[in-house]
Amino acid sequence: MITNFNGNENKKVLISFDSFKDCLSSFEIGKCVDKSLKEKYSSYNIGGHEKQIETEILKISDGGEALLECLESSLGLKLVEIDTKEHSIIGPLGTQIEKPFVHYAVNEHEKYAVIEMAEVSGIQLVPTSKRNPFNTTTYGTGQLIKHAIEIGGYKTIYIGAGGSATNDAGLGALQSLDVIDIIYNDNNENNNNNNNNNNNILFGKDLNKIKEIKIKNKFKDVLFYFLTDVRNPMIGEKGAVYSFSEQKGAKTKEDKEILEKGMINVLNHLPVDISKIEGSGAAGGLPSSFLSIFNESTQIINGMDFVCKSYGLDEKFQSNQIKLIITGEGCFDETTLDGKVVSKMYYYSKTFNIKLLIICGKNNLLQSSSSSSSSNSFPNDSNIQIYDLVSQFGIENSLNNTKYCIETLFKQNENLTMFLNKTILS
Repeated sequence: MITNFNGNENKKVLISFDSFKDCLSSFEIGKCVDKSLKEKYSSYNIGGHEKQIETEILKISDGGEALLECLESSLGLKLVEIDTKEHSIIGPLGTQIEKPFVHYAVNEHEKYAVIEMAEVSGIQLVPTSKRNPFNTTTYGTGQLIKHAIEIGGYKTIYIGAGGSATNDAGLGALQSLDVIDIIYNDNNENNNNNNNNNNNILFGKDLNKIKEIKIKNKFKDVLFYFLTDVRNPMIGEKGAVYSFSEQKGAKTKEDKEILEKGMINVLNHLPVDISKIEGSGAAGGLPSSFLSIFNESTQIINGMDFVCKSYGLDEKFQSNQIKLIITGEGCFDETTLDGKVVSKMYYYSKTFNIKLLIICGKNNLLQSSSSSSSSNSFPNDSNIQIYDLVSQFGIENSLNNTKYCIETLFKQNENLTMFLNKTILS
């Protein structure tokens, strides 16, 4: 057993990142930070004792991208593989998924399935030039859910609602589940005949055309749990459209107004008003229609809390096993504080008085906090250090050479070195 200078068991550095979208996955960043840290402190001496730094990298997700990989690691879930040559699975643009296999995960003992909507409806599947929430659908997410229910026989479904390219209020998913029929204002009824023809798939642009949503009595014995990192409602100033559609390709104020009008139109045709429920705006409103139609059997769960519980993180911190937390995400802004990875790591840092190092691609939080009276400002705390890559290496380098930027930060930044020396060597 490695001991530190006071004879206690050596504490670990916990490395837990959100993904840097369009750059690196959370685990890739974690490995890069781990490598940089160990090169910097390959060995060190305290009180005459030679030490080696101990780290733990968490495969982490708050409900979005990498959820399956994360829970496969923490809970030992089994992956179910679907051959896309045998089963035509629809991607976010309404075309067949090109990768040979898609997956969901199951716990065969406790009989539940986990769907990662980003697996088939995620923004990473859409080239930047084609990102447009008017032209995307959650149809493929519904196909995975349907496979888990009808072929797998699972009646409890956890759905990771994050990392989406979509803004269709979940109607595309419900359509592929054959739960709804949609009648449009031009009187063309979409009967969802499952032929996967583009003409029968609902997209974000279709929400304003809806005249009626006919609901079928199906899957009433299934429980749906949505794992999400946000608390945003379906509509409104902090709803799905105004909070997230821009990053999905809604470029203008008019785009957002049209999308919001479509969401309101959907709400007017749903049986239960769920517009103000926290989290209903996640993943372009994916949970919203489920909440309304399967009202009593649908629930929104904080994805970060679910994942942390799966790793037993509370117990790790309570038993004083961690001396430093290193975390971060691509864009550090006000949404960072709404249940995402960084906010959870900050909670642990504050609760257990542990130093926190945050590395982000771009730091927008200070700018947004100084220009508004928002309460969502990150506190000034001597235990916390924040470093963003863009301000030090430029946006092009930060996007295209992210690993190099992180490695260089650890090698050359004097303030970071002082912070790490004080934390690790004392």
